[in-house]
Amino acid sequence: MNIQNNISIILVKPEKLRNIGQVARSMKNFGFTDLRIISPPAGNMREAYENAVDAKDILDNRMVFKNIRDAIKDLNIAIGTTSRETEKPLSPWELSDFIISNPNQRYGILFGTEFRGLSNEEISLCHKVVSIPTSEEYPSMNLSHAVAIVCYELKKGIIADTHIRAISNEPLAEIAELENLLEHARVTLKDIGFLLDSSPGRLIPILRRLAVNLELTSRDIRILRGILRQIDWIYSRNADKKSDL
Repeated sequence: MNIQNNISIILVKPEKLRNIGQVARSMKNFGFTDLRIISPPAGNMREAYENAVDAKDILDNRMVFKNIRDAIKDLNIAIGTTSRETEKPLSPWELSDFIISNPNQRYGILFGTEFRGLSNEEISLCHKVVSIPTSEEYPSMNLSHAVAIVCYELKKGIIADTHIRAISNEPLAEIAELENLLEHARVTLKDIGFLLDSSPGRLIPILRRLAVNLELTSRDIRILRGILRQIDWIYSRNADKKSDL
C-alpha cells in the first residue's frame, strides 16, 4: 500500500500563482501527487507552471473547488495547519505517526493563505490540527516551505515504517542457532578472561534473555558470530606471540 496516494495537499485560497507552482514542486520532491486548490487566484497559470519546473504533471492533475466542504467530502480526515496557539496541535512528525498508524484512511492536509493562514472557521472544519515549530519572533512561513516540511516528515515516517515492516517480516533465528551463538560466546568470553570458571552459569542465562528480547534473526546471528570469530582470531594471534617469547 502506498500511503502517499491517500494524502491530498489542499491549498485554501492561495494568493500567488507562483506559490502554487512551488507547492507542486515540493510535493513531487517527496512523492505526493494529489493537489487540490480552493478558489485559486485569477489569471493565467503560466507563472505557476514556470515555478513548478518538472512538477507540471502535478498541476495538470490538480482539482479546483469553490469551498473546503467540497474539497474534503470524499476524504475521511481533514487536517488543518496553523501557527496560531491551539489546543494540543500535532507536530509534523506526530502527524506522520498518526497517519502511518491509520493507513487505510484518506487524508487532506489544508494550508491557508500566505499572509493569514487558515481562519478559525476553516480550522473548525478540520478533525486535527498540525503546527510547525517555528521561531516565536517570526512564525510565518513561505507556503511551499510549509508544505515541504510536512511532506518531508510524512515521507521520512513512511520510509522508516517500510523498513521496520521489512525487518519484522524476516523470521526469527531458530533455537539451535541461538544456542550455538551462546555456546560460542561462552567459549570466547572464557578465553579472554571475561567469564570466570567460578561462575560460568550466571552470564549465559542473562545473554539468552537479552537475545530473546532482541528478536534476533539468522542474519543477526551470523553477524554476531562473525564478531566472535574475529575476537577468537585476535586472541589466538596474541597468544601465539606470547608463546614465541
